[in-house]
Amino acid sequence: KSNQKSSLGFSIFANSITLTPGTITVIAKNSTKEIDVHAITQETAKNLQTGKMDTMVSWLMRNK
Repeated sequence: KSNQKSSLGFSIFANSITLTPGTITVIAKNSTKEIDVHAITQETAKNLQTGKMDTMVSWLMRNK
């Protein structure tokens, strides 16, 4: 689940997941801020769960 407050921030976050090697955003539900992700490895999945990318997009969007 994403912490993004805007639709644009949520879209940027979902797209950044797809741009990360080994991952793809399968379903992005803007109404609930939930994203279903397919990751090739468990390590890649764990890296997403840290929330670092979500935090970076929040900083970019200035909605900390």
